[in-house]
Amino acid sequence: EKVVRLPEHKVQATLARFLETVMTIFLKYDLTIDKFHGDGVLAFSNSPVKYDDYIERTCLAAIEAREALLADRDFYILNWKSEMQIRIGISAGTANVGFYGDKKFFKTFSAIGVPLPFASRLTSLAEPGQILIDSEIAEVLSKKNFDLKNLGEKNIKGFEEDINIVFDLVNKAA
Repeated sequence: EKVVRLPEHKVQATLARFLETVMTIFLKYDLTIDKFHGDGVLAFSNSPVKYDDYIERTCLAAIEAREALLADRDFYILNWKSEMQIRIGISAGTANVGFYGDKKFFKTFSAIGVPLPFASRLTSLAEPGQILIDSEIAEVLSKKNFDLKNLGEKNIKGFEEDINIVFDLVNKAA
């Protein structure tokens, strides 16, 4: 809605600032930027660079991005006419990662598999500023001193046959 109501230069400045902030943080944690969809970003971890603590790194990137956007509140209120509201979904699991596409037109390094649509569904369920994670991630983070809130079982479109326990990643404990 704001994209068509705000002056184009304000939209451009806002999206540029948002993407610069998020991309810088994601790259700091070696997340792979897969694609952009409007003002959304899809990133994945553990490929091509592998880390034993990739789940923790991904969650730290999400927390840091949320905090950076909150810290830049005045800029967004001036240009976007409200705070930048982000919603984040993070899911773990096995995906196929590689170069996909047609060599005649283009190929892109991408991930394909269940964790991606599941993370997208978590993002859709999230409230502004919320980071929703699946139970596999919550299990790892519970041993790593993160503040989590169990939101219980959620019905997730496309995953109705599964038991989907969802957690809110509140913060990294001090």
